[in-house]
Amino acid sequence: MFPVVGTLLPNSTYLVYLLVDLNMIELINRVKVMKMIKPLLSDLMGKHKVKSFSYLEEKTGVSRKTLAKIYNGEGGGIDYDTLNALCRYFNCTVSDLLEYVPD
Repeated sequence: MFPVVGTLLPNSTYLVYLLVDLNMIELINRVKVMKMIKPLLSDLMGKHKVKSFSYLEEKTGVSRKTLAKIYNGEGGGIDYDTLNALCRYFNCTVSDLLEYVPD
């Protein structure tokens, strides 16, 4: 519910809009930083002919939800146990799972 253009609002209302805008900018900047790490799970799954998260969950013990987040580059971090399980299964290193891509 936004005010009609040209309507004067109390100063506190403008402050709220400013804070919302600043929080959105901070959130967008965080997402940009997170995208500097590119997940390569899809490449490994293709190379090893792994066709489902369910199969990979069964073999590694890593949940489908976590696998999907890694696959899609979502979330804020990956647990060391998860990295270890995936590296063990694919017989690879962390650099085969994740790639640093500078801006």
